[in-house]
Order: sequence, then C-alpha cells, then structure tokens
Amino acid sequence: MNVISTREPHFDYQAYYCEENVWQLCRHPLLVDRRRFAVFISNPEKTVAMWHMRAGTDPGEAVVWDYHVVLVTAGEKVLLWDLDSLLGCPVAPDLYLNGSFSTRIKKRYQPMFRVVPAPVFLDTFRSDRSHMLGQEGDWHAPPPPWPPIGTGEENNLQAFIDMTVDFHGDVFDLAAFGAWLANP
Repeated sequence: MNVISTREPHFDYQAYYCEENVWQLCRHPLLVDRRRFAVFISNPEKTVAMWHMRAGTDPGEAVVWDYHVVLVTAGEKVLLWDLDSLLGCPVAPDLYLNGSFSTRIKKRYQPMFRVVPAPVFLDTFRSDRSHMLGQEGDWHAPPPPWPPIGTGEENNLQAFIDMTVDFHGDVFDLAAFGAWLANP
C-alpha cells in the first residue's frame, strides 16, 4: 500500500485558508480514487478550541477558531487530512481527534462537524474570500496564489460553517463524528 505524505507529493497550501486547501485536496489526482469528505468544524458560537495547530504558539495551548476545515478519505483505511495540524498529515482519525480536541472544556469551545461528500463540496462551495478582508480592505492573511473558488458566484462559506442550518451534509458532535469515522 502506498502511504501518502504531505512532503511528497506537493499539496497546495495557504495558511489560514483551510477551506480552499481542502478544496484543492479533494481534486488532487492521488486522492480522487478514494471516498472523500470535506469536514467543516465549528459550533453555534464560532469558538472551537483545537490543539496541536501550526497557528498556535505552543502545542499544549489551544487555538480558538471560528471554523476549520479538514478532509477525510476512505479507501483501504480511513485517514484524516489537516495541513494545519502538527500531528502529521494524513493521520489516523483517533490520533487526530484525541490530539486536537478535549472533552474537558466549556460547551462554547466544543466542536461540531459538518460532513460533506467531496463531489457535493466541489460542485457547490463558493468563496470570494471576503471573510478574510479587514474593514480597510487589507488581507488578514495573504490569499492563495490560485483564483477564488466559484468566482462571480454567491459566497456560501457561512452556510457551510453554520451548524444550526439545514444545508449540505450531516452535522455531528464530537462523539458522533468519532463513531461516523469508523465507517464513513
């Protein structure tokens, strides 16, 4: 079996644009023969605590995201892909869940997961990157070198990360997502 490493081959990556990184991964030729799922991580308060993140100053300290997006692939085995994680990529789901999330935190920091099949994600996701612009029109973080996804179409990122609306995919809490990963 071939083990895929993020070191080789090269996977497109831009810090702070996780949804676009996952969109690129979903289209990668080495992954298209696997079942793929874009997983949006957020909660109603948009305050999800995650550990072992590149954006953190210390792996033992949590980074609080308004949302984050990862990829799940299912083939001979299930793997979780997070190009922003310090845990490795891809990794086994249990390693990722145990290293990235804690059940001993306040409810407002607990994750929810919207699981969207990759074909649906690729066909419907649109982002004009406006969420990354400050009030003066400056970027919060430099944008990726590739064009925005769905240029000229309505931005629907907020619908994907709003865990309270009926939209594409299924929404799980941490325990239910862990159970889903056993048989995606």
